[in-house]
Amino acid sequence: DLLANNQRLEGDSGDLSGRKLEIHYGITDYLSVFARHQEQAMKVDVGEINSLNIVDIDNSLDTKLQEVGFKWTLFEANLLDPDGHYTNFSFQATGFKNSSKPFDVVIDQLFLGNVTITFVDPTAFSVANLKDEGWTAKLLFSRDAGPLGIATAWAGYGESDSDSGTSTNAINGTISNLFRQDFNRSEEYLYLGASLNFRFTARLPVTIGYEFTKITSSEFTRDPEDPPSSLPGFLSTSGQTGVKTNHHINAKISYFLTPQ
Repeated sequence: DLLANNQRLEGDSGDLSGRKLEIHYGITDYLSVFARHQEQAMKVDVGEINSLNIVDIDNSLDTKLQEVGFKWTLFEANLLDPDGHYTNFSFQATGFKNSSKPFDVVIDQLFLGNVTITFVDPTAFSVANLKDEGWTAKLLFSRDAGPLGIATAWAGYGESDSDSGTSTNAINGTISNLFRQDFNRSEEYLYLGASLNFRFTARLPVTIGYEFTKITSSEFTRDPEDPPSSLPGFLSTSGQTGVKTNHHINAKISYFLTPQ
């Protein structure tokens, strides 16, 4: 929340790079479990900050994402049809837990209104304690769409709880207390989505999907409740907009190394 919707973000901020490991295991014909581990770096360019003389600043937000869950097929028909037509209705539940490394800004001067503070040794100010966890539950309906492939639609509900904060390693206790903040946000979501899975060639499956997310409930708390007015904007939640919806479009291309 401290970085999202920040009008100071510049350049290619938001670009992602990383790697992901995903494992699926079928326990029975109708029940499967899965686990995902992902490590990613999101490019962050905060642009010019007038209240600081920057010595060094991180250029990415590094995050680890972990998910576990299961998928239970409630209904499946026409599996033996020679043309492959079928209908599938299933339930999927997922739990997730994510954490990010602190985002550090190292400075040697701090400008607070008419006051300039100079540090003998460069001092780090951090956006830290970045973590969130939650769960989602979705009902999925899949239908053979003939030459178009397999079409899937889903609806779901989810909850999440996220934490973040700001801090500094400044020796001066007054400055340290000035920049110590803790944030928490609890949210509830509704999901609607659809995807199309088809084979471009025999070994080249392609998936195209869209998901709409609506935040139905959001509760935000901070400590202290009223931060000092002299706190630099990049370490506060000022100017944040209350985004309530999100549109997510994705495409995935795979390749089978061995023939099926």
